Amino acid sequence: MIPICWMYKCSAKAIVANEKSQNVWLNRRSMFLVSLSNVYKEEHEKKLRKCLERYYSYVSRCKSLKGFRRDLTWRHPHEVEDELETYHLDEFDGFMKRLRKAERPITSLEAQYFPGVITCYPEDITEFFEKRWKRIKKSFVSAKNNICNCFKRSPAINQ
Repeated sequence: MIPICWMYKCSAKAIVANEKSQNVWLNRRSMFLVSLSNVYKEEHEKKLRKCLERYYSYVSRCKSLKGFRRDLTWRHPHEVEDELETYHLDEFDGFMKRLRKAERPITSLEAQYFPGVITCYPEDITEFFEKRWKRIKKSFVSAKNNICNCFKRSPAINQ
């Protein structure tokens, strides 16, 4: 017969070992969440900076047309910055779409009031190439995966 005190000692050791493994797991999880939050913060800052640069460009374009069109209005960049800081990552894309939509009439007004002047904005050019690069990269990755999967499924060749 096993003494009762020995059984309690074994279960106490098992409980301590279980608690230690849980603590290790919780520490690893918290470190992962911290690194994940750092990645989120970096991505958030990157998108915030991109949206703000684009909005400042939009405001400067509006200011250049203010002498021709008194009815042009825009929000102060600091108000927009305060609003954008509360955005989540998926909301930045919606803001950029609205901003591009607002830039279209400004572009046509620039063509109307500054005829013969061709204006190229660097953010338009870089955005164009970024989109194209993402599309090309996606198609190449898809092709690579298809080729790899094709070779994985092929039966062994007996010689």
